[in-house]
Amino acid sequence: MSVRVRLLAIVLISSVTLLTIGVGAAGYLVKSARDAEEWAELASSTTAPAILMVQAFQEERRLSLLYLAGDAEVRPGLAAARQRSDAALAAVIDKGDAARKLNPGGSASDIEGYNKLFAMVPTVRAGVDSQQAPPNDVFVVFSQVIGTIVAASWWPPGWRRKPISRSNSATASNLCALPRHCRWRTHWARWR
Repeated sequence: MSVRVRLLAIVLISSVTLLTIGVGAAGYLVKSARDAEEWAELASSTTAPAILMVQAFQEERRLSLLYLAGDAEVRPGLAAARQRSDAALAAVIDKGDAARKLNPGGSASDIEGYNKLFAMVPTVRAGVDSQQAPPNDVFVVFSQVIGTIVAASWWPPGWRRKPISRSNSATASNLCALPRHCRWRTHWARWR
């Protein structure tokens, strides 16, 4: 083999290798960009239902506590607030299903924890209707439901976080045991 053929072989092999690596990296970056775009579109379309859910459950929490305090005049407003809460929750759950399709394995345990929490809402509502539910428990459950929006939107897909469950739920007793630097500790300390 001549020097010219050897030199051409070295250059050709290096060029083909670099071209293959470049095409593979470009394909990976394009796929990542498309996935990020889909997630961003989903996140931006989730904003309105999430805000409506937070507002609806805050209103239901407020009216429930007023009803437990003996204000019977809020009963019609409480029924309407529950309908708005259910509609907003259904819209957020639909967006959660779409998010699960984009990230099928990453949030299954979180969604299971949220569903357990959402399943507690009818029980709390029944306790409010019978005026037998402790106001503190009603406040905590509705606050946790509202907190699911914060928890779900705080972490990007693929990150692991501790799901909300009965064992690690935010009650007044264990929130006050949080570290000194936690802002919830100072919030709950005012209400003790």
